[in-house]
Amino acid sequence: MQKTMPGVNMDKCRRSINGSLQISFCFCYLMLLSVHSTVVAQTATANNQPTGVLRLKVKPKVDGKDKELPRKRFYLVNGNLEDNKNLVEKINQQSIPTRDCYYRGVKASAAFIDWLSKGDCESAYCRTIEERFLMGPMAVPEFQSAYEQSVKEYKSEELGRLWLTTNLTSEIRDGFYRLKRARLKALISETEAATGKPVASVMTDRKGTAYFTGVAPGTYLVTNLLPTELGEMSVVWICEVKVGTSEKRLQIPNLKDKNVKCVVNEKPLPACDMGKQTASTK
Repeated sequence: MQKTMPGVNMDKCRRSINGSLQISFCFCYLMLLSVHSTVVAQTATANNQPTGVLRLKVKPKVDGKDKELPRKRFYLVNGNLEDNKNLVEKINQQSIPTRDCYYRGVKASAAFIDWLSKGDCESAYCRTIEERFLMGPMAVPEFQSAYEQSVKEYKSEELGRLWLTTNLTSEIRDGFYRLKRARLKALISETEAATGKPVASVMTDRKGTAYFTGVAPGTYLVTNLLPTELGEMSVVWICEVKVGTSEKRLQIPNLKDKNVKCVVNEKPLPACDMGKQTASTK
């Protein structure tokens, strides 16, 4: 995740709005993303410069079929591939545990890992935890235990379900998300220091579409920075694009557009090495 805005307490954000933890977290999270994605726009507007719009469509092939990717974060970096060759090299050489490997490393149950996988989630905040995941054949042990604790605390089965994430361990609740956030924060800070420009970000909607608005004319890189898991593969995209004062469209991957140069680093997901400790998320 990108930088949070000054004065915003994410923990407090997670626990607001009528006691509905998942809804409140998502609402506040999206609000922060919207604010951060306008950084470039604010800069350009402040300087009274004409700006453009970059329309991003993420629709790669997964198992031979086109797939629209929702809820995937992409970043806009100032400069071209040559200007950012050190960043490109670092992005392509980095390693990070896969989601399944991370959660196996913290001893998560197979049911919890399956719950994450079916929602393409990185944390317990991603999906509503329905009653069917608390009992019966689809029950998730971590949710069951946390639910029982929450019911005792809040004296209500409904509140116990809505607030059960507060009784999950931090590693299970959102440890993988925090690990990725720390890696992203380091990459973004280093990139901003090298380019002298802010790195903007957007998240794709349910159809894999996102917009960078208020972009000052120039050449940029569009990248996901950290690998995206697609089936049995991990993919990193780094695409060079020129933005003018009108709308520019970029489809990822899009290797046929003569005006767009993309570096696509695709490789099989690594096998889990259970002999190593899971990386720190602090």
